[in-house]
Amino acid sequence: MRRDFSEKKRVFSKVYTETGGDLKKASQAVGYKESYGKRLLKDEDVKMFIEKFKTEEKSSEKSEVGRDVAESDEILKFLTGVMRGSNENIEGSIRERMRAAELLSKRKQLFEDNSDEGVNVVIIDDIK
Repeated sequence: MRRDFSEKKRVFSKVYTETGGDLKKASQAVGYKESYGKRLLKDEDVKMFIEKFKTEEKSSEKSEVGRDVAESDEILKFLTGVMRGSNENIEGSIRERMRAAELLSKRKQLFEDNSDEGVNVVIIDDIK
């Protein structure tokens, strides 16, 4: 990194990343004109900082999401438990059990209507 890399450029890079690439907001945040912001995006050090901030952002999102959001296997196990009525915490009504079965069948694509596939219809116009 060059010695002339200022705190403003660092803030510009961070705001640019946080706003999803909004050049206008990033430029305004540090008092640059938008045209100068465009020039900064070509600077190697600014590119490096933007990539660094993107990487940090992705890793923090993964750790937060990993804790809070159920994985697909967990969801499928839950739905299967509801469908079978085997979840201890949930005494599902028949409606809830049917809904769980419906969601599972949609996920596994069990009831897709494939009856029209591979059927060729030939229409012969012989009316005179």
